[in-house]
Amino acid sequence: EDFASGTSSKSTKLLWAGSRYLVKGLVKLFSPSSVLSPMSAWEEFMGTWHMVMGCFRERTYMLEMNPHITNWVPIAVPLVK
Repeated sequence: EDFASGTSSKSTKLLWAGSRYLVKGLVKLFSPSSVLSPMSAWEEFMGTWHMVMGCFRERTYMLEMNPHITNWVPIAVPLVK
């Protein structure tokens, strides 16, 4: 048997919310460069919004339908000036 066999099926899985992408999308939407092509910036932001909302719906479904295999785990996020 391979050294790393089965690691993916036995590892912890995280339910991703995508909030980092939402913040990055908002920053880009309101950046001065979006003035040159506002519709393109808006369409790009809406694509990010739909991705994040899809992840949110999936996470909500997993937490509601499978509470026996899901739980909240606090994480630390470093902040740098």
